Amino acid sequence: MIITPEQASLKAQQQFDALRDYVGRAARDGQRIDTVERELFRQLLGLGHSLLSAFVAQQGDGDLGPQAETADGHVARRLPERHDRRYVSVFGALTIARAVYGSREGQRIERVPLDERLGLPEGDFSYLLEDWAQRLCLNGSFAEAGRSLEMLLGLKPGARTLEHMSRAVAGYAPAFQDALPSPPPEEEGPLLVVTADGKGVPMRRPPQEGPKPHHRRTKGEKANKKQMACVGAVYTIEPFVRKVDDILDEVLRDERAGDRPEPQHKHVWAEMTRQVGGETVHAKEALF
Repeated sequence: MIITPEQASLKAQQQFDALRDYVGRAARDGQRIDTVERELFRQLLGLGHSLLSAFVAQQGDGDLGPQAETADGHVARRLPERHDRRYVSVFGALTIARAVYGSREGQRIERVPLDERLGLPEGDFSYLLEDWAQRLCLNGSFAEAGRSLEMLLGLKPGARTLEHMSRAVAGYAPAFQDALPSPPPEEEGPLLVVTADGKGVPMRRPPQEGPKPHHRRTKGEKANKKQMACVGAVYTIEPFVRKVDDILDEVLRDERAGDRPEPQHKHVWAEMTRQVGGETVHAKEALF
């Protein structure tokens, strides 16, 4: 439902007053602090949703008039129907009403001024939610990340949705890596270190129709089909000068550990053997 800025602000004020009243009642009733903490967080998510809705409502619908110029200099006309889009924030889902420009309904939309003004992502999920979700996905399965988001934020993204999100985010990695500035030379160490390691990763095969074939494996044939995953790192570092006793004596070695220089401007990159355009791209070649 689309709400006006006044309605969103009024709702936020009512929610804030309810929060303040709840704290007073909880203090009088002698509630446990963790119980109050959980309820406050739940209500604060609702307050954040109302405030974010008020912010969006104050931006209008992006109507620039009957016509608007596109990025390539073409003049597009405002389509008669308002186009709503879904935006999923860390506070919950919002519906954003927008005026759009193009040639006619059913054809490609050429410009959406409100999307430009708000910096909306291509998909439904906010950049902040994508950031948090991907951090959870790095440390566990997609399903576990989804359960964590549901517990923390009340959102229920499916494992398939999080996997697609990861694929989309990964597509920006090469351009981001190329855009990184070169480290200042005065901050680099005299030694350049390049290191890499690889591991075969078992791949899940697509389900096969009909009975599963049984055959004796030939020499060199593996039970599981694997693809190589490679991780590499490059950095510079100062020399770590030690005497023979520093290396052989365990006590001295532990004492000197604190003197070890820190790597400077370390870059870590990972690649996996995969199919691109029908051709196999080997992880080792792509990494190096």
